[in-house]
Amino acid sequence: ANTIVASLANTIGAAESVLRVAATGHDKRLFIKVIICLYALSALGRLALGITIAYAGSSLSTLPFYF
Repeated sequence: ANTIVASLANTIGAAESVLRVAATGHDKRLFIKVIICLYALSALGRLALGITIAYAGSSLSTLPFYF
């Protein structure tokens, strides 16, 4: 458990330092990469939300057949 927590803390620390450098604007390429990555994660989240809502809607529409 200690190894897992330590690894997670190191990963978060590394991500924090990358985001800090990107936020200062000194490294323009890194800044653009972070923006693209955040946009892609946002789009993926919206897609997952749409799929979840569609699945829930289709499940609820078939619910009366079970009763």
